[in-house]
Order: sequence, then C-alpha cells, then structure tokens
Amino acid sequence: MFRQIIGFLMVLALSTTTAHAATLGIPTPHTTVSGIGVISGWKCHVNGELTVRFDGGQPIPLLYGAQRPDVLQAGACAHDRVGFLTVWNWGELSDGPHTAVVYDDGVEFDRSTFNVVTTGEGFLRGVTGSGTVTLSNGQKVTLEWSQASQSFVATDFTEPRRTDSRICTTKTVRVRRGSRGNETATWTVTNPCDGETLDIDITSTGSEGYWVCSLTIVQNGVQFDGYPSFDWWDRNTLDSVCGDILPGLTRQTTVEVREGSQLDFLDPFQLYYRDTLLFTFP
Repeated sequence: MFRQIIGFLMVLALSTTTAHAATLGIPTPHTTVSGIGVISGWKCHVNGELTVRFDGGQPIPLLYGAQRPDVLQAGACAHDRVGFLTVWNWGELSDGPHTAVVYDDGVEFDRSTFNVVTTGEGFLRGVTGSGTVTLSNGQKVTLEWSQASQSFVATDFTEPRRTDSRICTTKTVRVRRGSRGNETATWTVTNPCDGETLDIDITSTGSEGYWVCSLTIVQNGVQFDGYPSFDWWDRNTLDSVCGDILPGLTRQTTVEVREGSQLDFLDPFQLYYRDTLLFTFP
C-alpha cells in the first residue's frame, strides 16, 4: 500500500511538472495583436516538430532552440535552449477573436484565445502617418507608421516635465468693463496641465450682459495673441468666442494652443482680457 501511494505521488509530480514545462507566450490570452510580430513560447522537451494552428487551420512550423535565459533562471527547464518562435503577419487573419493551438508532434500542449485588429488588407502599402500620444507616466511618444512592421513604431520619447503644482489649478476673478462698469462677469480659469489647453467659464453677472471677444496671453515676456498662437472656442457650439453673454448665463470655452506655437501652459503665464490683467499662473 505504501509503495502504491509513493508511486501515485511520483506520477502526480511528473504530470504536474510536464503540464508546466511548456507555454505559448505570444499571443497572450485575451490581448489584441496587429501588424507583423512573432508567435513564441518555450518547451523544455520536444518529441517532434512544433507547429501552430489558428482556428483549426493548416499547421505552421515553429523554429525551436532559441535561448530563453528567463526560463532557466525561473527553474522551469534544465537548460535555456527551449524557445520556439516564428514571424507572423496578423493581417493574414480576419478582425476579431481567434484561437492559436501549439502542437508537439501533433499533440496539443497549449492554446490561447486572442483578438486581431487589421488594416483591412493583408499588407498595407504606400501610406504614411505619424502622431503623438501621452503615456500615463507623462512621457510623450512620437509614433510613425512603418510599412515593414505594418504598425506604428516609436521614433522619440520625451521625458515628463516637472510642473509647479500651483500652475495646475483653478482661479476665479470678477471683472467689470464698459464706461460705466455695468458689464460684469465672473471668470473661472482651469489649467489641466496638459500644456496645450485652458478651460475658461465666463458667467455674466451684470444687468446688460457681457461682451467677450479679445484675449491675450503673455509668457516669458512674449505676447501671444489669438491668431496664430491659439484658438479660443465655445465647448458647446465649437464656434470661435466673440459675442455677448446674456445676464445670468455662463459660456464654457477652451483655449487651445495652435500647432507650431511656442506657448506652453506648463510654464508661468499671464492672462489678459482687453489689456486688463486677469490671472497670473502660478
């Protein structure tokens, strides 16, 4: 009886080790892939040819023997020449969910269900494009379309700037204008600290409404006017800001830096309305 228990435990240990001796790493389950990438993973022991099938399709050969020092360091295998991979164009699959199954000599040892996004073509040619995105840590990344990889690649990383927290705030002031001072409004300016926009809410508090049209920004001794430095537009109608605000009403607006302007709301600046200083940030 004792020998039977020992034998059972040895078989269980062996089966558990075998079950964790191979992994399909890419595509990772429940992720989205696009462009040209790799199918890769590792397997400690190989019995025959390694292949992968998508949704039960034709087998695709996988190269075996790539170094995986991470697997060796984790103690999963006795050596590091256990990696398998192949280059694959995800554009060969349709948009949507797919399942990849990997086989050793025709026997399945792992699988992954994932999502594919394509350009609508197997290989998109003759197009260019670029843009900038901001990471959650504040870094700005410049991306450029690469035909070779069928995806956007990073061409530049800009480190996040350390910003004076006093600039990232909301300030409010009551402003009078007109010869008799009968045009009155409350200005509320919020700096979201993205460097490119300000939110300005103007509430008419006078008896005759409040005319709003002209805005000037001064930064480091340089005066920036509405054109060509920035756009000032209504957040609801998307029209340029110039007109009368009726008594008791609020106009919600946004100032947005135009492309190519040196204006940067992460640096100290002053906000003027019709030559009257309204705010100084910080």
